[in-house]
Amino acid sequence: MTTSPASSSPALSVAERLMQLVPDQVGAWKRHKLSRAPRRIDGVSPPTVEAEFRQANRRVQLTVTQMKAAASPPPAVPVDHETASGREKAYAENGATVLEKTRAADGRTDVTVVRADGISITAQAIGVSASELKSIAQGIKTAVP
Repeated sequence: MTTSPASSSPALSVAERLMQLVPDQVGAWKRHKLSRAPRRIDGVSPPTVEAEFRQANRRVQLTVTQMKAAASPPPAVPVDHETASGREKAYAENGATVLEKTRAADGRTDVTVVRADGISITAQAIGVSASELKSIAQGIKTAVP
């Protein structure tokens, strides 16, 4: 019986696989930076990558994480809550959970898309609408080519 030769290329780390999911461009937004998240204080490298997208003088910080546990199901009923400190929305869209938070103090908006495949994408910026941030987050690939 013959055996196939072992692959000489090492397996990709979780962070390397996540980096392959982040495209060079999403719509008019171009990726400017892409890196692994820094090691935590305990020396562990989190399964996270960070990117920066730019369009003219606007910037969006993006964090892509492989969650350890399965994604929780999207909320059955949308939530929209506003307080003096800001606004929070949670809803389901295309099988994913979308969380939008806007701070009243500085207008920073964070949009997190938690997909059924266990990938969580957070886009944050000041002066960029939640719908634009969501579009950037949804532009992250679902599978490595």
